[in-house]
Amino acid sequence: MKKKRITYGVFNYVEWHARIKMGKARMKVSFTGGSISSQGVIPATHTTSNPIAQLGIEQSEEFKSGIIKKIRSVTLDEEMPVERERPKKEKPASMPTAKPTMNAEEAEPRMGFVEVVASNDVPEAEQIAEAVDAVAPNEDPIVEESETEPAPATVRVEFEVNEDAKEYLEQNYGCTKSKLRTRADIVAAGKAHGVDIVFV
Repeated sequence: MKKKRITYGVFNYVEWHARIKMGKARMKVSFTGGSISSQGVIPATHTTSNPIAQLGIEQSEEFKSGIIKKIRSVTLDEEMPVERERPKKEKPASMPTAKPTMNAEEAEPRMGFVEVVASNDVPEAEQIAEAVDAVAPNEDPIVEESETEPAPATVRVEFEVNEDAKEYLEQNYGCTKSKLRTRADIVAAGKAHGVDIVFV
């Protein structure tokens, strides 16, 4: 899937800093460069190639009501990776194994069976232990590997100022604003909750 660079516009505004709602968070979008003159109206515009920002703008009430309009769209050569959750592997059903039956007359030593002959010199428990070691010496226990689920994809959110990022982390993940003093603290707190915070 190819990325797109989309320019959105707001008419009759010279400049407008919108706060677009994305779920419980709000995204700040700045529209600039507009003008109104006798020759015509030039809308204030905002251009982005971020698919999350584009989705947020186009799902907003401002876009649906016609306040924000799509001015132009350019398809880029850059491919946009689409992550999908891998299907879980089904374990094959185990077939019941039939136990071999033996007659008393056929009770002869066979492969896989150990014949233990007790003697008076060594206690019976030690003889059994030695016989078992002779068949399977120092075998490691069988460990079944459990399937690991894939790690959730991180969400990328862009902010222009620290305060918007702090407010986003406080509202969605219960982070304390006073502990988020630097951008490094904000980025680290976001990563701890699976969010990739980027400042633009």
